[in-house]
Amino acid sequence: WDPGCPDAAEALDLPAFNYHAPLQKLVDVYAENRGYGSAIEAMIMQLQENDARIFLGHKLIGLQKDGRDGEGNVTMTIETSGGERRTVSSTKLFLNLPRASLRGVEGAKDLMGETVFSAFNCTRMDLPDSFAKKNIVPQEALVKSYAYYEDAWWISKLGITDGSFPKEEFIPIVTKNGVPISLHYNDGPVKCKIGEDE
Repeated sequence: WDPGCPDAAEALDLPAFNYHAPLQKLVDVYAENRGYGSAIEAMIMQLQENDARIFLGHKLIGLQKDGRDGEGNVTMTIETSGGERRTVSSTKLFLNLPRASLRGVEGAKDLMGETVFSAFNCTRMDLPDSFAKKNIVPQEALVKSYAYYEDAWWISKLGITDGSFPKEEFIPIVTKNGVPISLHYNDGPVKCKIGEDE
């Protein structure tokens, strides 16, 4: 949530969030980073232990509320990996979608209401001072993604455990295909095999 956008407590009717509070991270028994994936894995395991079924490769394309004043079911329209459309109804719904994906779901605006939906559409381009000094004005928001490797080469080959490339992380290098990127060497979990050094 961007602090410069509409207030989260007001827009989503939630307790106010302290943006200045210390951040927390998931670690293992050795105090090493576990990453967000470990929380999702634990949730999936608990769901399956309670007879829940997990469907991968499906896309949410529509939402519709059956009933008024907070009562009734929410009907979801799902597109399967084979392109077939199915509907599923539930009295409770928990969505964990990127804002861009949620904005593209038919009926999402009607379900959430104008105030909440407008908050999801808020994007502020607050930039570090180094951008202004070098007259860099990005036209689109940045995207964060993760790459997974069998070998943590930045540690095993380069001996790098933190930092970024290039050093000025907000001024990316441009690949031969014209894609601007910057790398963080400490931005995810590193799993090593028990009994091996690498």
